[in-house]
Order: sequence, then C-alpha cells, then structure tokens
Amino acid sequence: MTGKYTLESRYGKPQSSVKSSRYHRWFEASQSNGQPGCIFGESVAFYSIGIQGQTKLIMVYIPLEKVQTPLPTVVRGKWPSSNKLAAMETVHIQSLVGIWKAGSDYVYILQKHPSLLGLTAAEYGTDLGDFEEE
Repeated sequence: MTGKYTLESRYGKPQSSVKSSRYHRWFEASQSNGQPGCIFGESVAFYSIGIQGQTKLIMVYIPLEKVQTPLPTVVRGKWPSSNKLAAMETVHIQSLVGIWKAGSDYVYILQKHPSLLGLTAAEYGTDLGDFEEE
C-alpha cells in the first residue's frame, strides 16, 4: 500500500499520553478468501514469513466483529470481548481508516467522503494533499 501514511502496529510505537495523538493502526481490507465485503481491524504486529521460497508479509490484527451498515454511509461494529487475533497477508489492505468509539459498545469507521476527492483545491479551500487517494 503506497500513500502518505503507513499502517502502524499497536505495539510498534510507545503509547502517547496526549489524547489528540494520531494513530495509523486501523485499516480496511478485502476478504482474503475472495468473499464480498470488507474486513476492518486494528493492526497488532507485522511478520515476514518464508514459504516455499517466497516471502509473505503477514499482519496480525484484532478484527472488528458484528460489522453493520445501518445507513449507506455508516459502518459500525464491535471489538471482540476476549483477546481474539486473526492474520492476513498485507496485500489485502485497501486503506487506512479512523475510528470513533461511541458511548455505546459500537465503534464507528470514519472514512473520507468520496465527494471530497472530486473537489479542486480552490473548492475545498486548502491543499488537497491530505485527501489524495492512498
């Protein structure tokens, strides 16, 4: 995945005590088994594994469960109640996302609205460097 930001792992950097710190740990990925739909999660660690003479880049992550789309532009789910981990090849990662933890148990996925990508810098009122597709 190329772009301005790099997906980080939960344990790759010391945790900041500043609440406004930005993390790049949450992602959207395609299903590795070819099924339709997306996977959302938080990266925990990255590994390079040699298999039959090939190197595979693997990510261990915490999957977001019970993912729902109650409205066309709203995606939400819940973190597992126990320590649940999953693994996938990094080639399935599509983009970085933000999250918002609501007062309920739901975690909401924050994504750039697609219409922002169609605006010129003048229409948006700032440099679109942060809004280019990653």
